[in-house]
Amino acid sequence: MQPLFRVLTGVLTAGVLAGASMPGVEAASAGRPGRSPTAQEAIDWKPCPQDAAAECGTLRLPIDWARPSAEKFDLAVARRKATDPDRRVGALLVNPGGPGDSGVDFAVRRATSHFGADVQQRFDIVGFDPRGVGGSQPVTCSTELLNQAPSTYPRNQTEFERLATYNRALRQDCRRHAVRSSTMPTP
Repeated sequence: MQPLFRVLTGVLTAGVLAGASMPGVEAASAGRPGRSPTAQEAIDWKPCPQDAAAECGTLRLPIDWARPSAEKFDLAVARRKATDPDRRVGALLVNPGGPGDSGVDFAVRRATSHFGADVQQRFDIVGFDPRGVGGSQPVTCSTELLNQAPSTYPRNQTEFERLATYNRALRQDCRRHAVRSSTMPTP
């Protein structure tokens, strides 16, 4: 048993020394060289038109983070402040999913029914509209084409091919109507 103890002690000591000689978390979180975030003024929060108990605003962000000084767009944001400021812990960022769901709408209209009183008392609930959704340069497509949508549950190869052809046509149509749809994260 004595030799096993010595081996384990040696392994643990080597592990501690190796860990101590590695760069710390602070160095790892320094970010990529040459990339700095864009300067952002404070959000000008105003009562939301849908519900004055919530606040709405925008963030001006680069369309392409590789070129932060180039073209920008406005990202719509909304928040519901913690109802008990003395117990406030921080902010809770919500994203209802999608594609295509509005985080602004979630924060403004649905947060109070999705979160209990304790969460609402202790957190600002913040939502945003991803690019191409709601108040963040929404993508609009031809209503006529949207009304021609085939079933999204094809039962055979022919229906699958019809859906694939429709999706390609819809993509082209939406790109034609969108300002910068090539920068949208969802194909």
